[in-house]
Amino acid sequence: MRTSWADWYQNGKKHVAFYGNWNFRNSFIGSGSAYDASAMAISGFSSTCWTNIDTGIIVQDDRGYRHDLGWLKNSGHQTSVFGIQDRTKAFRLYNDMGMVWIVMRRDRSGTTCTGRKTGKFYYEHNEGGTGGWSASVTIKVLSISYSGSGGQRLQKATPISYYN
Repeated sequence: MRTSWADWYQNGKKHVAFYGNWNFRNSFIGSGSAYDASAMAISGFSSTCWTNIDTGIIVQDDRGYRHDLGWLKNSGHQTSVFGIQDRTKAFRLYNDMGMVWIVMRRDRSGTTCTGRKTGKFYYEHNEGGTGGWSASVTIKVLSISYSGSGGQRLQKATPISYYN
């Protein structure tokens, strides 16, 4: 797992994107019966200066084929939580790797618009759980509540990534 960032100018406005990715490297085959959670949290992007212009997810199998198994569960100005369907077929894990992102655009300048920007990526794999879940995320923690059996859970997070 890794958190990284990129920045660029488009139409005279600064853009900053934080990305989080996972790759099981075809070393894990689960039951395919539960939903996993993935989240991205960023900080330092004041809503008076920055606009969240894009958030998204890509889910792929170990061969790089995309599968429509991820969806946005909830989001805020600096956070996004995604559900990922844990699916296997013929001993292939369809959510073997993927990426989530948040893209911010600076619409205003000034001293309140500067400062350190950070991002952190989370992934919680749920093995054999039943029922649904709800989640919230901050730069420091991903919190998940299960409505059924949570099953076995493995939560991983990247270190905080710093921009500027």
